[in-house]
Amino acid sequence: MSGLSVALKEILEEFVRRQAQPAPATFDVAADNCWALRITCNTTSLPGLCIRSLEDGDGPLLQLFSAKLGPVSKDLFSPYPWNDPSALSGAFRKAIQNSREQVDAAYLIESAQHGVIGHFFLWKAGGNPHSHPFQIEVPELGVAIADSFQGKGLGRLSVRILQAVARELRSDAIELTTAYDNEAGWKAYRACGFTYTGDINTPLGVDVTTVLSGKVHAAEYRSERQMVYVINEEKRERVLSYLAEKRRHAPG
Repeated sequence: MSGLSVALKEILEEFVRRQAQPAPATFDVAADNCWALRITCNTTSLPGLCIRSLEDGDGPLLQLFSAKLGPVSKDLFSPYPWNDPSALSGAFRKAIQNSREQVDAAYLIESAQHGVIGHFFLWKAGGNPHSHPFQIEVPELGVAIADSFQGKGLGRLSVRILQAVARELRSDAIELTTAYDNEAGWKAYRACGFTYTGDINTPLGVDVTTVLSGKVHAAEYRSERQMVYVINEEKRERVLSYLAEKRRHAPG
């Protein structure tokens, strides 16, 4: 069993304990690497779960998932142009391509009864050129859970999986931004060890890393809370300097 599989097994055991199941839960982890991950889990309250890497052909599933996010959820989770149907399918195709080419580590949560109920990712998990001048690797995190499945521990589970993926890829830290009114996310991220570093202008409806590279221009920005989870303590100061530089030079 790979080191990643062992770490994910421990995360699933923690998730099951937190579910306080009246009956024994079962799960299976297949993760030879971060790009071909598959977890199955059965609990009384969440039967038939499958957490897997984003794959070719998942565009229609992402489209269906978007319908399970209400306006508030889409506002809080805004890497895609939700209000532009003509651009949305292209954004999903790009997300799948980036997953296939090991640029981003992207995953779906599926339910046997309800289809896709979650989507989460690490942008630039395969290497972030924007953090390289500081001699560090810092991917960016995003998590969304379908409205009717929020509050069941799936968001925290997604974050913990991404932390394991980042460690496996030897990232030095993970960055995220969260809206001021996203109190549930704020509490979940803090519970997973993220700390607040400052406020930053965040482009909406696009992959943030493409805006930083100048390849894409965002039409809308929002000031959000920047947070970080440091993995490599020896490079903490470099990580904090990189994030501070991002705040100083954020567009918008």
